[in-house]
Amino acid sequence: MLKKVLKNKAVTYLIYWVILLYMFLILNFCRKKIVFKGKAEDIMLGRKPVIVAAWHSRFMPMVGLRQYGGFQAVTSAHNDGNYMQMALEHYGHTAIRGSSRKHAQAAMRAILKIKPEEMRLVITPDGPIGPRFKVKGGLVKIAARYKVPIIPMSYSATHAIVLKTWDRFIIPIPFISKILIEFGHEIYEGVSDEELEQILLKQTKSLDKKCSLNVDY
Repeated sequence: MLKKVLKNKAVTYLIYWVILLYMFLILNFCRKKIVFKGKAEDIMLGRKPVIVAAWHSRFMPMVGLRQYGGFQAVTSAHNDGNYMQMALEHYGHTAIRGSSRKHAQAAMRAILKIKPEEMRLVITPDGPIGPRFKVKGGLVKIAARYKVPIIPMSYSATHAIVLKTWDRFIIPIPFISKILIEFGHEIYEGVSDEELEQILLKQTKSLDKKCSLNVDY
């Protein structure tokens, strides 16, 4: 019954506008601090080819950061991906559908059609269904093929709701939360999935500690 309701176009648009309203509130009524490490600022502000890797639970701010230009973002092929696709397109990004196991090949084909000079890809390597904090999906191989750096990105918040979902998705509370976003040191060829996992996990734990956010790891 719930799945049928969520497929309704009116419900889809309602959820979409709720998401946009929430994004507007946290982007405009939360204090934000963005930290860059290494050459990340030059790459991001210069809108250079890059792959941004963020855990599924820490991807949300990337959608609304217009100052870095448009990105291609891999999203779920299921119904919940419809809302994210609409939000991404609203902010000038391109959605690539098919991040689940069933549709992974279609997503990879779409990624490999991107021109090298236009490669500005955002991937949640543990999405859309986990396991949490595990890199999968060929992210490292894509970066090596295109010879572009991977920038680890994460964020935390001083006041947030931590959902009891598989990814422990965090929802900052508008008006009272301070959001800390970090783009880490750029990573070039030679990194393994396991090494990237440790870099991302260390980054996320550090941000949570700075924000005093209690997340079950």
